[in-house]
Amino acid sequence: MNQLQRHKKTPVAGYIRVAILLINLLPLVVFAAGSEKQVVISEVIVKRDNIFDANAVSGQDTQQQTARLFAQGINRFHKTTLESVILREAAVKPGDTISVAEVEEIERRLRDLGIFASVEVQLVTGDAGVELHIATRDSFSIVAGVNGSFLGGVGNVGLTFGEKNVFGTGNVLRFSTSRNSTDGFRGSLSFTDLHFFEKPWQAQYAVGRTSDGDFFGVGLSDSFRSLGDGREWSVVLDYAEDDRDFYLDGDVVFRLPEDRSRLIARHVWRTGESNRFFRKGLEASFRQSDYSSSIGMFADITQPDDTRRLYLGGLLGADRISSFKKVQGLDTLSFVQDVRLGYIAEIRLGVNLVDDFNTTEDTRTDPEIGIQLDNAMTIGEHSLLRTTLSGNAIFEETGDEAWNATARLKAYNTRIKNTTLAFNADYTTGEDGSELPLQLTLGENNGLRGYDLRQFQGRQRLRMNLEARYYSGWKLGILDVGIIGFADSGWIAERGDSSIFFNRAVGMGLRLASNSLLGSRVIRIDLAFPLDAPEGDSADLSLSAAVGQVFRF
Repeated sequence: MNQLQRHKKTPVAGYIRVAILLINLLPLVVFAAGSEKQVVISEVIVKRDNIFDANAVSGQDTQQQTARLFAQGINRFHKTTLESVILREAAVKPGDTISVAEVEEIERRLRDLGIFASVEVQLVTGDAGVELHIATRDSFSIVAGVNGSFLGGVGNVGLTFGEKNVFGTGNVLRFSTSRNSTDGFRGSLSFTDLHFFEKPWQAQYAVGRTSDGDFFGVGLSDSFRSLGDGREWSVVLDYAEDDRDFYLDGDVVFRLPEDRSRLIARHVWRTGESNRFFRKGLEASFRQSDYSSSIGMFADITQPDDTRRLYLGGLLGADRISSFKKVQGLDTLSFVQDVRLGYIAEIRLGVNLVDDFNTTEDTRTDPEIGIQLDNAMTIGEHSLLRTTLSGNAIFEETGDEAWNATARLKAYNTRIKNTTLAFNADYTTGEDGSELPLQLTLGENNGLRGYDLRQFQGRQRLRMNLEARYYSGWKLGILDVGIIGFADSGWIAERGDSSIFFNRAVGMGLRLASNSLLGSRVIRIDLAFPLDAPEGDSADLSLSAAVGQVFRF
């Protein structure tokens, strides 16, 4: 009898479990059918985790105990991000209506703060209705220690100390100092206030000194925090004593000390739908440049006059967001990267009122125009393509034209498991106008590994990079390990030079990353072999190490 009763009860219990499962999944099924469907939030539940889950390290052997003590020690010195900060950035509360698209946007917004190793936001059916669950795990935010890079034969060593998430508030405080092998140095102290006076405004302060002179800057801004925001604005004031350097075969041949002061104000309005909208804005800027006596000799450069320049202009833009793609392994290893797909089209029109201090000429009026076209799209299931065209032109009363233009193509393919094939190509060119000449450079520091920094110069440049990025799944301590093979190629020349000669290099390297310690950043270590060494130089292997990919999508 008991056996028979169990057989009779089993289907009923199964039906009940299925029904409960369907009830829990029903909101998600409805949302998937129509992502714009709104639901009312009954409760917002935040789950905050520290950097490491020390309890996840089990076992009693020496290595496991050491790992557990390390995790506990790091957690003890870190203040977990405050729940009030997370809720403030999410900008939702019980009683608000929300769609799946807005849930995904909250997750992206939290991830963009750069203080979390992982973020997950989802809707869950609870006893009282639909709950919004926000789960975050902090990344290591204490910045302390010796850092450095080695690019194109130039070494840089620095000391950095700071906190990227001060007392769990998301504010950033940083002090850094560095010196390179060419006797250049830089020291700075900066602070970023994520919510100035508890307003959704971001304030930034910086002060420091370099081998060229002193600098400081302050800024206040209110950016588009969500796709539904209707406006953004910013005001920036800065001053810098800087040297304008010009190069020949990688060496500085002309140096012009400049004291530069700037004030920039910008206000942009946005109208339309959340995924298709128009932007219109106003911008005003004032720049004063005072030049000291130049150092060095170069036939193409003459000492410019001290100038004041007032720019007044406006912009019109159109944006279409087709979707957001959440991916891993493009420019990171295991960190989730948000890719925005769609296009951006923008045109800027304005006028410059220019006053040369050292001449008796009247203030001249120079019209200016700028454009930007950007489109990112998927091709099939495994390919991403991004094209960009940007340019700017100033039409001077003297009859000269100062202009520059850049065209860029990026293509990524992830068909091979754990491997991303990434390609970058860009072409830049321009003309000088009546002020300082345009000079583009090419070398280890900007896309041509295996060659010295700024080894080649010109006014038109073509760069191409091909990388095979493999996420090995291996661990070096707490660091994820990636392997890369690459081929770089670059051509640079003066305008009108029709000779085509590409400098090429091939090589391989490592990518080291940690969601908890580095967030979305990677440490790159590359060993490159130049295939076209300049005449008189030997083709030797070149080692470079720095933070960040050579190019990103």
